[in-house]
Amino acid sequence: MKKRLYFIAARYFSFFARLKLQRWHPRIFVVTGSSGKTTTLHLLEAQFGSLAHFSHHANSAFGIPFDILGLRRRSLKRVEWLNLFLSAPIKCLLPTRSEKIYIAEVDCDRPGEGEFLGQLLRPEALIWLSSTQTHAKNFDHLVGDKYSTVEEAIADEFGNLVSATTGVVIANADNIGIAAQLQRTKARIVEVTDDMIEVFRPSLDRTHFTIESVKCSVPALVPREVGLSVAAIKKLAEYAEQDFDEAFGQFVLPPGRSSVFRGKKDTVLIDSTYNASLDAAEAMIELFAQLKADKKWLVISDILEQGRSEAAIHRRLAEAIGKLKADKIIVMGPRAGKHTAPVLDQLGVDYIAVDGPKQVLDVLRRNIKGGETILFKGTRFLEGVVEKLLANPDDAQLLCRREPVWQKRRKRFGI
Repeated sequence: MKKRLYFIAARYFSFFARLKLQRWHPRIFVVTGSSGKTTTLHLLEAQFGSLAHFSHHANSAFGIPFDILGLRRRSLKRVEWLNLFLSAPIKCLLPTRSEKIYIAEVDCDRPGEGEFLGQLLRPEALIWLSSTQTHAKNFDHLVGDKYSTVEEAIADEFGNLVSATTGVVIANADNIGIAAQLQRTKARIVEVTDDMIEVFRPSLDRTHFTIESVKCSVPALVPREVGLSVAAIKKLAEYAEQDFDEAFGQFVLPPGRSSVFRGKKDTVLIDSTYNASLDAAEAMIELFAQLKADKKWLVISDILEQGRSEAAIHRRLAEAIGKLKADKIIVMGPRAGKHTAPVLDQLGVDYIAVDGPKQVLDVLRRNIKGGETILFKGTRFLEGVVEKLLANPDDAQLLCRREPVWQKRRKRFGI
């Protein structure tokens, strides 16, 4: 019932959002993909600044209309929906924003979402850099009829945004799923590829790239894949006839994407706890392998919502972990225990398997001696573990999932 009502309710809000968009009439740029969208959105904000409004904390069939109308869920409780429904017509009539550009992050968590948001936004420009198995269980039922694989089904949903774009599509041509969808647009296609990243040099406070002979840097620790975002944003700036800041001086890393904190006992905590897709995990493991640090520890969770691909995804996760030379590896969650651990055993990897975040924290507290650099990758409330290990408790406000509803859920897991 909830799935059937999802788009019915979303259409109510999108009706008023479309009316407000018609009054506002901004240039619309969209960033989409399975992973890396929010970091790319923040990089875009560092470039376009006050020229644009950005859809922070909103990327779904509900979130985007809410953002256009100026609505926001605050308590995440059902009772607030009545107020949202009543407020939408009023918000539609209020004055529009002054910015001339709207830059929106768009996800496709479920079948129909890309088509729905493509029809609402009709973007002038689209950046699409990743397409992989995220929220795969929502697409499993489509395999065997129209699609041969779940990856194909997911890519086709993102492809609806390609079809809706009118000006330019800036796309990762190395991704097979993305490349197959580019024929669906009449817009100009601009390709970016990994070969364009000539230099990738990460450090705890800044990551250096050379993109087509142009030296760029991001003031944060970020994986190599961000180089594709830099390349795409450079192309978009050229298209929009805007200056390009090679240093991304105004960039602020979104919470849980690879933030670096000082921990207790002179540890370094790398917080990548916002999401847990395979691509994101592989990217962070590769980054960690290239980072210069003593006593590297990895804490990694299993990956949710993989449906029929769950076993295969977690075996591939084990293969990625097996390539990392780490002093200690902790894998968390029942899926990791069932599918990842046996492969790690076959690879001869020394690791500790635990059920949940409380057990992770217990292991770390017993074993940390001082000076370790610890990468936390995955969800399942690992941000709560990071919080307990911070040298400065005030840094907790910089972690992800700070709302009261998440704090209550973490407590139920003993963290």
